[in-house]
Amino acid sequence: MIKINIYKLISYLLLSAIIIFSNQITYASWVYLSADELIEQSDCIIIGEVVGRSGQTSDVIAQIMWEFKVDYCLKGEIRDQMITVTTPSENLSIHYNLDDWGKRVMLFVCKAEDYYSPLSPQGVIPISSSNDLPKNLDYISGEELLNYININDSNVDNGKLQKYIKSVNVYSPIESQYQQNDTSYNINNNSLLYLYFVVGIGIIIILFMTSRNKRKMKDSHI
Repeated sequence: MIKINIYKLISYLLLSAIIIFSNQITYASWVYLSADELIEQSDCIIIGEVVGRSGQTSDVIAQIMWEFKVDYCLKGEIRDQMITVTTPSENLSIHYNLDDWGKRVMLFVCKAEDYYSPLSPQGVIPISSSNDLPKNLDYISGEELLNYININDSNVDNGKLQKYIKSVNVYSPIESQYQQNDTSYNINNNSLLYLYFVVGIGIIIILFMTSRNKRKMKDSHI
C-alpha cells in the first residue's frame, strides 16, 4: 500500500514538473540575451499593439505573420503605422505566439525584406500603459514616455531598459507626417519639371532665332 502511494506521489510530482516547465520550453531553445544585447542587436525597437494573425509567409519554412500597430519607435526608422511581424511556425521547437505575453508589447526586432522579427521570445516584452498615453505626436522624450508606461517583464533587466528609454527621443510614425514629406517631394519634382520646361522653351527660341538669322544672311547674299 505504501509502495502504491509512493508511485502515485512520484507520478504527481512528474506531472506537476511538466506543467510548470512547459511554458519554459521555448526559452530553452533560444540563447539568452541581456538587455544590452537586445538593444544593440535589434534594428528597431518599437512599442505598439498586436492586432492579430494575418497569415503565413511563402518561405520554405513558413513563418506566422502578425499585423502590428506601431505607436512609438525608439530605435531605427519605421514609416508605417501598420507593419507585419513574423514568428516561428508551430512546426518548429522554437515556436511562440506574438501575443503570448499580451496585446501591448515592446518589440526588439530585426528587419528582413518587408517583415520584422523579434530577436527571440525575450524580444517581446509586455508593457502596460495609462489611458492618457499621448498619441499622434511627432516626437516625445523617452523620459516623458516612461511616465505613461510600465515594463512588466521579470526576465530582462528593467532598470537598464528604463535607462535606455530615458536616453532617446521617441517618435510616432504618423501618416500625415510622411504625406507632408511626400508633398514636399512632389513640389520639388514639379519645380524641376518647370525648370526643364523653361530651359526647353529657351533652347527652341534660340534655335528658331539662329535659323531665322541664317535665312536673312542667305537672302542678303542672293
